[in-house]
Amino acid sequence: MSEGCWSLCTLESLDLSRTQLGIGRDGAGRLAQGLKRMWGLRRLLLAGNRLQEQGLLTLATPLVDGPSQLEELDLMHNSLGPLGAICLASILPRLTALQSLDISHNAFGAPGVHSVCCSLAALLHLRTVYIKNSALGGYGPHMEAELRESRRSVGSVAALMRLEID
Repeated sequence: MSEGCWSLCTLESLDLSRTQLGIGRDGAGRLAQGLKRMWGLRRLLLAGNRLQEQGLLTLATPLVDGPSQLEELDLMHNSLGPLGAICLASILPRLTALQSLDISHNAFGAPGVHSVCCSLAALLHLRTVYIKNSALGGYGPHMEAELRESRRSVGSVAALMRLEID
């Protein structure tokens, strides 16, 4: 195995947050290729990269098929919108090692945040969730209570230590 490939395989943390130009939808395709080989990845920080819905769709399959040990995912400020929330809700239950998630400032809207919250109940090790400024129109406290109750009903291993929804 080449040294470059081995380095990707053993990489534990990738922080591309707030890159000057953002990776955008086009860069998401290139990142998706790399994620397929990052089996040891535990932290993926992509805040402020203008991924948009299409970029998240591009990353969805490599995220669930690649880094099975992913513990932290930061997608804050990526203009994911309501369709991005639906995509995220479909992949989150398969990220079983996830402990921390930040999806703030993505304008999901109440239905989008609701679908994401429903998918979080299956993540037994999840301890920290940030869904701030997501265009909820006053539904934040209701969704927070609903998420906490759904996690109790499935007997989550870890109690949510920090949950911010507004």
